[in-house]
Amino acid sequence: MARRVRPRPYLPLTTPARYDQLVRLGWRLGSAPALPIDEPINWEEPEAALRSWFYHLQALDPIEPALAQWSATGELPALELAISVALDWVRAHADRTDPTDWPRVWYDMATGMRAYRLSYLLEEARRAGLIAPEDEDRLLRLLQRHLELLIDEARFTAHSNHGFFQSAGLLALCRRVLRAQDRDAGVAVATARLRTILETHFTADGVHKEHSPDYHLAVLEGFKALIRAELLKDDALFEGIARAERALSWFVKPDGRLVNFGDSDNRLLPPAILEDLRPLKPGMRAFGEGGYAVIRAGSERGQTYLAQTLCFHSRTHKQADDLSLVWTDRGRDILIDAGRY
Repeated sequence: MARRVRPRPYLPLTTPARYDQLVRLGWRLGSAPALPIDEPINWEEPEAALRSWFYHLQALDPIEPALAQWSATGELPALELAISVALDWVRAHADRTDPTDWPRVWYDMATGMRAYRLSYLLEEARRAGLIAPEDEDRLLRLLQRHLELLIDEARFTAHSNHGFFQSAGLLALCRRVLRAQDRDAGVAVATARLRTILETHFTADGVHKEHSPDYHLAVLEGFKALIRAELLKDDALFEGIARAERALSWFVKPDGRLVNFGDSDNRLLPPAILEDLRPLKPGMRAFGEGGYAVIRAGSERGQTYLAQTLCFHSRTHKQADDLSLVWTDRGRDILIDAGRY
């Protein structure tokens, strides 16, 4: 019998879909058909054209809205739905833990994201009395495999944002699942890696080096989620995170959208994120090391915004867009960037 418990906060590393749409329509990614989640899921790898879709499925994106709903409202059916989908994945993969046989299943970022989600789910399922001993044993064996892969230095993708999500999954797994006597070493490894990512993925003036305000936002929000969830407790990181947040505020257009340089999607920022980035200062900011220049000004006729990209840090998410301009005047776009596609 389920116990009435107060949910612990769940801070998603990415923006989850809406829970009501998940329940009514199933899980959907982009233009792909909706996947019903109230019945067993076919976890087999589909045709190559659905490679990205398959990654998100294996990362257990479908349970994210349910975990967020449980965290926000304490609705037991939301947690039960997440547990049902997660255990369906566990049963399908219990004997398939070799990354060489299932590279898409054990892809670096998918493993990290799944560890982050499953560690929270197990913690809450235990507290609510919603997981049978045999299911818990299967899940723990698979989480042990996640731990082995995530802590393996040879598999750590330190050069890209994937390394952040691997480290976040490792940190969550160690803090939420491991016994106290086994926890410290893993937490130390994950924290050291996160410190390295913050120091090497961002320039001294706070700009993310993957040439994309979208990826800057994703990594920044991920760091903030780890802090708010009380998983990351390293005061030495706070100034670097604050510097990255101040830098990102210069890449917000007057309409509340992120400048879509590089692999960015012309994203309209949610109110909560916009609030964190305010006040949006007028004036000019040149990011000498980051490789951008921005002007923001306002008058009674409306706001003017001009941004230029002038950087090459690596090929990661870099497009052939040197000296590209984004220009908005009096609330209208004059020059735009094509963004991700």
